[in-house]
Amino acid sequence: MKIIFSAAIFLLASCAALAQNQVNGPNLNGLFDPSSGVIRRIIGTPGAAHFGPPIQPGFRIASAIFSPDGRYALAVRDSDRQVFVLSFASLEPAYSAISGLVSADGHIVISPGGAAAAVCIDGCRTIMRLAGLPDSPVAAGTVVFDRVDTLAIDDNGALLAAAADGAGASLLYSGKDGATRVIGHAGSLRGLAISADGNTGLFADAAAGTLVRIDDLPGAATFTTIAGADQGIAGPIGVAISRSGRLAFAALESSIVAVDLPNAAPSTNATRLDAPCAITGLDYLAGDAVLRLTADAGAPLWLFDADSSQPRFVFVPAPASAPLPEAIQ
Repeated sequence: MKIIFSAAIFLLASCAALAQNQVNGPNLNGLFDPSSGVIRRIIGTPGAAHFGPPIQPGFRIASAIFSPDGRYALAVRDSDRQVFVLSFASLEPAYSAISGLVSADGHIVISPGGAAAAVCIDGCRTIMRLAGLPDSPVAAGTVVFDRVDTLAIDDNGALLAAAADGAGASLLYSGKDGATRVIGHAGSLRGLAISADGNTGLFADAAAGTLVRIDDLPGAATFTTIAGADQGIAGPIGVAISRSGRLAFAALESSIVAVDLPNAAPSTNATRLDAPCAITGLDYLAGDAVLRLTADAGAPLWLFDADSSQPRFVFVPAPASAPLPEAIQ
């Protein structure tokens, strides 16, 4: 089915500027390269960006994740799994250990506004919540699950999680008080996201071919399908919510589907755009809705720029010598 693009849903309040580095100019956040254990800033704007030089703190990094605004990253040291805050407020990044906090598997997620983070301690059965980021990180309590496979956290520290079971995946919610409850189920969950205020969740169900919004997470947690097969949802591999909370995205293997997040029913005003690359994931990168589609630091990094007047796919050239993609017509 061909879905006709409507620019109306992309008239966003995208005047929220991309994260700015006062020394190096505009930045499109950063990327961790697990093969080399270094991180790089992505300098520039969508369609005119390049990788900066490797940032090496003097120890090998096992994993790292950047905050949505690019002001800091949380990194795990390879030798002892100690968690660090890497601040990019000045020309030279500053590194500070969060005392006593280690992550065996290096799995960390950061909230949409960057104020909170969730650190998996032991295979994501125990989750340490961090508040006060980036300047005054403090442990805000632990949450214990039987198991968790997918995790998201809001700016207040509430958790939305999913755990595989024999019939698909259970959806779990844990508020600031740490109380955990099952709120629903997905046949085959592919991607999980939460809004900054924690009121709204989003996931894709590959078994049902649907994109589902969860309303009132702290309360009734009601589920509404906002896109399905008619909107192009088939074989989803990830989801994302724009920073403004106005758009929902689902990534397929070779296309992106975008719909209005507040829709009460499957949208007839949906967009499906074919990608010029093989999509491997969907992660927020910058602006209101500049999304990262690939993560291989040795190849061009593909982005979906929904902040542009006409949503488009652009790439950041690989930092090392590598063939560039053919020009997008």
